[in-house]
Amino acid sequence: AVAMAEAGNKTLLVDGSLQFGDVGVMLNLKSSASIVDLVERVNDLDHDLVSSVLVTHDSGMQVLLAPPRPEMAELVTAEDTKTLMDLLRTLFDFIVVDTSTSLDNVSLAILDLADRIILVTQQSLPSLKNVSRFFDLSEVLEYEREKVVLVINHASKRMNITVKDIEDTLKWPATAVFPEDAAAYDAADQGRRLVSATSQKRPISQALVRFARRLSDEMGRENT
Repeated sequence: AVAMAEAGNKTLLVDGSLQFGDVGVMLNLKSSASIVDLVERVNDLDHDLVSSVLVTHDSGMQVLLAPPRPEMAELVTAEDTKTLMDLLRTLFDFIVVDTSTSLDNVSLAILDLADRIILVTQQSLPSLKNVSRFFDLSEVLEYEREKVVLVINHASKRMNITVKDIEDTLKWPATAVFPEDAAAYDAADQGRRLVSATSQKRPISQALVRFARRLSDEMGRENT
C-alpha cells in the first residue's frame, strides 16, 4: 500500500483484522476512530464522513483502522462491509485490505469483492497446508484463477523447502518472493514503513515496490 501511494496513486489501507488488527501499531498511527464509526452510519456515508474517520500516513496513503477493542468487531457485518467497500472504491485508485487469517463472513465478503487476493505463504509444511486448503476453497467459491496471487514471504535459501518446491507442490506460480530480512521485523517493531528512501536499496524493499507496480499495472489495464 505504501509503495502504491508513493507511486502517486490514491491509496487506502484497511485493517480488516477486526478483532486483533495491528496495522495501527505497525505504522505508528493513533486514532480513536475506526471502521465501526463508518458501519454504524453506513446509510449516511459521504466523502466528508469517510474523511473524518480515515488517518493519513506520512507516505500519503489513507488508513482505516480496526476497532479499538476485540468485542467491537461484532458491530461490523458482512452486509455493511459490502456497502462500505462499494463507496470506498469510488474514492480511491487502490484499496489494500489486510484481513485476518480466519474466514468469517466479513472476510469472505471482502474476498468476494476483491480484484486480487494476495495469498501469503512461507517455506514450511503447515503454511503450505493452509495455502492448499485455501486453493480448494477458492475453487468452491468459483474464483477465477488469476484472482488469487501467490507470494512467498521470508524466503531463504537456507530452508529445506525451496521456492520451486512450493510452486511444484501447489501447481501455482509465485508472483513475488520477499526475501528474509531483519529490517522487516525492525520496521514492524518500530512502527515505521519498510518501503522508504532510506531502505530503497534493500532487496525486500525493492521486491515490494516491484510487486506493487506489477499489481497496479495489471489492474490498471483491466479497468481501461
